[in-house]
Amino acid sequence: RYFNDLASIARTKREQYNAWSGLMEAYYQTERYDSVSYYGQLILERGNVNANAESKANLFIGKAAYSQGNNQEAMDYFLTTFNTAKDENGEAAQWLLAEIQYKNGEYATSIETLYDLNSNFSAYEFWLGRSFLLIADNYIALEENFQARATLNSLVERSPLPEIVEMARRNLRDLDESQAKQTDELEVDTTTFQIIEN
Repeated sequence: RYFNDLASIARTKREQYNAWSGLMEAYYQTERYDSVSYYGQLILERGNVNANAESKANLFIGKAAYSQGNNQEAMDYFLTTFNTAKDENGEAAQWLLAEIQYKNGEYATSIETLYDLNSNFSAYEFWLGRSFLLIADNYIALEENFQARATLNSLVERSPLPEIVEMARRNLRDLDESQAKQTDELEVDTTTFQIIEN
């Protein structure tokens, strides 16, 4: 309601942008993705306040498309965002692009995107940590568990963010459980083979 009121009484481009940006974010939080896109497009077409405004609008339109399963449209907006923004919006967009690649089974491409992200945006600890967590997930999907474990252990030892450390520890536990289960299944298969052979 506040941002709707602000939009109706806005007198400057800055006030309009603040209202539209607030509405765009609020609608994203409430999963009203058509409204996110509407206000994002308004910002792109008429906001013209600063470069950050455009990158944020592109990011949120992409996030809305991604949330609705429109991955190709989302990727287009994410590419636009990180190619034009060298701020946290660009970093988030590049991470989301890598996540889509991961979910599409494009593990090597996702890893490449994430290493590029890390070299371009190393100042943002949260996204740096998230990128290494996703790199580890890609390694697990590629069955390169040694690499995944090394990546996760490095996060546990070096990340200054407790939430990233906790996620890395949880992923290490999951990896240990998965490998233990595979070992148990292999032992059962070997035992069964020996019984059949005798």
